[in-house]
Amino acid sequence: MVDYPANGLLKMAAAYAIHFCLRRVQAALYSSVHSRKEHILRTWAAPSRFQARRLAVFFGAMLAAVPASADKRLPVNLKHPPTLGNSLAAARVVVGPVAGDCAARFSEMLTVDMAAHGVLVMSSLELASVATRHHIPIPSPLDAAASAQLAGAIGPAALVAISVTRCEARQLPTFLSGGLPATHVSRTEGHFEASVRFTDLANGQEIAAQNIRVDAHKDNESQTGVADHPAAPEVRELAVNKALQDAQHLYLPWIEHREIALSDEKDCNLKASFDLVKTGDYEGAARVARSNAQACQSKSAAAAWYNLGAAEMLASHYEAALPAFDESLKLRNNRAVAELRSDCSALASAQARHSLAKGVEPARGSQPANARTGILLTNDFIIKLVQGSISGDEIIQMIATQPVQFKLEPADIQVLKQAGVPDAVVAAMRAR
Repeated sequence: MVDYPANGLLKMAAAYAIHFCLRRVQAALYSSVHSRKEHILRTWAAPSRFQARRLAVFFGAMLAAVPASADKRLPVNLKHPPTLGNSLAAARVVVGPVAGDCAARFSEMLTVDMAAHGVLVMSSLELASVATRHHIPIPSPLDAAASAQLAGAIGPAALVAISVTRCEARQLPTFLSGGLPATHVSRTEGHFEASVRFTDLANGQEIAAQNIRVDAHKDNESQTGVADHPAAPEVRELAVNKALQDAQHLYLPWIEHREIALSDEKDCNLKASFDLVKTGDYEGAARVARSNAQACQSKSAAAAWYNLGAAEMLASHYEAALPAFDESLKLRNNRAVAELRSDCSALASAQARHSLAKGVEPARGSQPANARTGILLTNDFIIKLVQGSISGDEIIQMIATQPVQFKLEPADIQVLKQAGVPDAVVAAMRAR
């Protein structure tokens, strides 16, 4: 079905066949001393029994190794649920300890982005206010006793800890690019490595964690001389922004572009589900593949159950995909199928992760944008949202539902426009 070890045998058989033919040609070229015509006929028409037997064995192995099913690799879009699943449904996020170079900057960007996407982020000021009101001392770093007390005061909450182990940018030696005219390239590279860890504030148990490692670079080019290198702070900021995109996988659904193998045999109607996956109709492919798998009684049954598992997985029906993969593996053990099943099992676990808030129904995707985040919107905060590529519609929704403290004098408006804040967002700020 998938990943058959046929290539090696095919190559061996082909190599031997070529070798055999070359030997025959060589014998023909050097046979002029003794009846050239008769020798050519003899060497081509009557190889020795041993040689004929070896040819038969190799070509037989070649035919036996050809996969019974016509598997082809297709580009697909695999939807991933947030790593945190539904853990943050109706729960607040408290930004806890941060450590390392750029950690404060990365923490600020992460907080802004989570709030913009509806995560209920508790600001440090709000946390301090709760602690003061309930007479809870807040040590640094936050210990287990204080965390439990805060959880009792604010309800279900997650503590996010950020540790940055590398945040740097360095200039590389200028080099010449290929082609004409010759171009001098001055490159600055940026590197960022960190871990982001979410724990239950009440008991300290880890909910989810992600290790982030990203690289970025920027080039300046010149055909007349050596170009100046891009500024290190600028490239370092590029790396931090790229790291934020990886961190979003914790609390936002995301799509992975990958290739998977599927069978397109006519037997058991497997080609029908293959064609539907090819067009992106994963729901339709899952329906057809289920009918195919349940009806298939031929040697293609393993491929039929595998196609069903793959289609259900692509349709985000992870729990339904697992039994289909199991049926396929029962009929024919295959490493590629087992690996795809393992990926599917991890997606199912993330999708099923429960909310920290007892009795709260798990939400699909992120929280609605009009949820109260505990963030006070200011001019600077709006600029950060724009720079973080948050859409104007989302920002306007936040302005309509969150507490604000804007400064809208002519000079302030000018600063907002210079920072790229859309006119519609400025108008919404004025309306508040």
